[in-house]
Amino acid sequence: MPDPKQSAPKTFPAGKNVKASPADLAGNAKQEILAFAGDVKKSLLDFVMNWEKFKDIVKNNYELGRYHLGRGNLKDALLRLKFVLWIEPAHVDAMYYLGATYMAMGKKRQAADCFVKAIKLRPNFEEAKYLLCVVGIRKLTKEQTPKSMPISLAVEYFDGMARDYNTQQLQVLKYEGHIQLDNALRPTLVTGRMDHLVLELGVGTGLCGSGIRDVAAHLTGVDISGNMVDEAMNVFDRSGKKVYDALIKREALDFLKDCSDNSYDIIMSAGMFSYIGDLEAFFEQIKRVLKDKGHFAFTADVLPEGEGYQFMSKEARFGFSKSYLQELASRHGFKELKFKDLAIYAEYPAWVCVYEK
Repeated sequence: MPDPKQSAPKTFPAGKNVKASPADLAGNAKQEILAFAGDVKKSLLDFVMNWEKFKDIVKNNYELGRYHLGRGNLKDALLRLKFVLWIEPAHVDAMYYLGATYMAMGKKRQAADCFVKAIKLRPNFEEAKYLLCVVGIRKLTKEQTPKSMPISLAVEYFDGMARDYNTQQLQVLKYEGHIQLDNALRPTLVTGRMDHLVLELGVGTGLCGSGIRDVAAHLTGVDISGNMVDEAMNVFDRSGKKVYDALIKREALDFLKDCSDNSYDIIMSAGMFSYIGDLEAFFEQIKRVLKDKGHFAFTADVLPEGEGYQFMSKEARFGFSKSYLQELASRHGFKELKFKDLAIYAEYPAWVCVYEK
């Protein structure tokens, strides 16, 4: 039979300090460690779950901000993008699109501040640099100034305006660049010849195609914007036949680099160089791809003052001096056939040029 003294619960006199045995301490420590581990595990699980929710909040509001900006709901875009940056101040893309929103609202100073912050967060952010140039209130060094519109920005810009492009350009802005280019090119061609292989760079919605179609055995159009190419596919002649034999969604210079030597009789481009700036690589490739005695016809915005090419903030386009284009053409072995200063928009001048290889 167990000893009653040993089985009885331990009692201690009130107010008297009692030291716990090593076994008691070990047991208590084990329980505390297990409880602490459970709390840590629960805390980590809560953190992960809350982090996922946090990421969703940032992602969803960022995407909603871009959506509203694309739809022209500028106040909604501003609210969403500011909320993202309140949660995550270093969200560089939200900072960039906040700048784009301010820009669309006409708030140039706020837009410039956002673009500067975006560039600090991502030093090679070419889109932010380009739009900072468009805003035009911050002076940039020559090294900071973009030499062309970034491809991603060009795709976004022209995809967005493709559907209404013809209405805006022809009816609202009274654009005549395609007509001026055709008028300059046609007299330089051999009368009666209708077998030209023609390449149009920056085909857009196909405004040039109808003018050149009657002298082309094959007409190819290239454009970086898929939506623009889709519009050009719906250009038909009077007989109901499609004007373009081939339409390709691709960056123009990359396309030229993949072309064989002496491939085309005519290479033409109306308006594309307004978004390029540095034309050195284009002249080099076009010289190689043209056949002997082939024609290179293009329009380029007039630079009001200065030499070379410069980005014009007010127009958000690149302008070129006459000497820059003529020196470039001469260096690559082109013979000048036409070089005129003509208005492609009301009171907006452009160089209309035709060269022969």
